[in-house]
Amino acid sequence: MKIKLFISYSEKDRKKIKLIQQVFSNAPEIELIIIANNKSEMISLTKKVTDGIKESNYFVPILTRQSISEQWINQEIGYANAFKEIKNDSLNILPVAEKSVLNNLKGFIHKQLDISFLFEGNESNERVESIRFKKNILSLKEFIIKENKLKSGQNPTNDLYNLIVNKRFNFVYNSETKKSKDIIFSPDGTIGRGRNQNENTWEIKNERLIIKNSEDKIFSIFAYDPQTKTLRHTNDPNTLSLKNQYMESVE
Repeated sequence: MKIKLFISYSEKDRKKIKLIQQVFSNAPEIELIIIANNKSEMISLTKKVTDGIKESNYFVPILTRQSISEQWINQEIGYANAFKEIKNDSLNILPVAEKSVLNNLKGFIHKQLDISFLFEGNESNERVESIRFKKNILSLKEFIIKENKLKSGQNPTNDLYNLIVNKRFNFVYNSETKKSKDIIFSPDGTIGRGRNQNENTWEIKNERLIIKNSEDKIFSIFAYDPQTKTLRHTNDPNTLSLKNQYMESVE
């Protein structure tokens, strides 16, 4: 059975929809549901939209400076959110949002939905914005594929990824004073909660968690210790952070 994604979008973002189709073209296990007609024909499209959302596993609204004022986007998110409550969370809502519009998102879009997939827009350079958006969609695809492998009981391709993504950790960044903070690793490779100039983005290489600062320099490297179930600093001399740092899962 295919994984179905309903894409909610503005006609003004048609080029972004083509990028989404391109990214998912090599994922035969995923089916995109895209209502391609003119959305001004509200009456004839309502059933197509509601039926599409009902049969989907994921609802993905594309929230940009072009779409935030669109009535259709708000209506589709409202219906998806209501359907999710009725179906006891069987529908996953994964917004993809342009960072500049976060403060302008209305009501439940901003307050109730966890927005993990953010991209930096660039109104003056369409090519740069497209590259950033495509990278974000690649992260979305990777997240969905790995999540469904876990649900089906398959071994994930990257155990460390599944161990940390969207999980909350207590990060002891000074082992002598025991100073700590909460930290969450978002699926798009950014630090969610706990982000600052030192801990800004993350990636995994050779089963090591690499954290980079705001200048894209490696700030710290962690390895997972299965005995203590903690992430421990490798104390690599080339890292910029304090040594002997560690992270403990709090979930």
